[in-house]
Amino acid sequence: MVNLPNWLPLRFRARPDGVAPADWFTPDDGAPQDYVQELDLRRDLLVRQFRVPLPGDAALAVVQTRLVHMGDCHLAALRTEFTAEGFSGEVEIESALDGTVTNAGVARYSALNSAHLTDVHAGAEEPGTLWLDCHTSESGIRIALAARTSAGATPTRQQLSSDDRTVTHRLTLPVTDGRAVTVDKTVALHTSRDPVIGDPLHAALDRVAAAPGWDDGLLEDHTTAWARLWRRAELHVPGESGRVLRLHLFHVLQTLSPHTADLDVGVPARGLTGEAYRGHIFWDELFILPCLNLHLPEVSRALLTYRHRRLDAACRTAR
Repeated sequence: MVNLPNWLPLRFRARPDGVAPADWFTPDDGAPQDYVQELDLRRDLLVRQFRVPLPGDAALAVVQTRLVHMGDCHLAALRTEFTAEGFSGEVEIESALDGTVTNAGVARYSALNSAHLTDVHAGAEEPGTLWLDCHTSESGIRIALAARTSAGATPTRQQLSSDDRTVTHRLTLPVTDGRAVTVDKTVALHTSRDPVIGDPLHAALDRVAAAPGWDDGLLEDHTTAWARLWRRAELHVPGESGRVLRLHLFHVLQTLSPHTADLDVGVPARGLTGEAYRGHIFWDELFILPCLNLHLPEVSRALLTYRHRRLDAACRTAR
């Protein structure tokens, strides 16, 4: 299971009027204040909020909301809301696509090759669209991402830059004490395995250009798709047991949704949550099929078809 280029990087730093600019914020330099993280199971939103202390009594309040779109499986988005507390000035934001990603998350695999992305190319197009194109080294699958970063205020400065494996969009926004400013990052991803496309990069660029804004339908379409999915699959069990079961069902639906019924994929151990099994496919669907048979039979059929296609090779291996 290859880790794909990282679409999430969005770093920031505050520049209060009359004060030297701060370094880029990182939690490694000191824990943020009032940190709260919430996973909204019903709408599939990851929300983080915290405050970054600044010189004097000033602070920058940050609320960040992340989604991977259930209505359109090629889209993901990140909304970040900045609120200046006790100061006015600027906030500098750097949005990026990072192609330096490796498979290096499990110590016991450190002796194995961790670099699985090759032919990485990155670039940018005005007025602020980033793109990154690469191949997987063994299977030769082509992967392309395109990112659009927009702000709720007019930037005072913007800059696009790229190197061989990373591309960035830097923008500077004016902020006023007590008033929120939003930055939205929308990302599209296509691969050479997708049907009805000619070129993954052109498809990703076209899709991100046509994607609606966060408040113009993107969030609503995502939450509507999850509402339909929960109507098909929800369990009604009271109390703590029900909450635990819904959490597990949520993870199943993230990994196996109606979108995967058209893909030649199985059930990876631990779902899509890590590298510990290197993407090996065991027989984990046996635990999940009774639930899928009732709620998502088209996904059950796809999983059985995946097995059937590999039956001859499995028999040879067994012999």
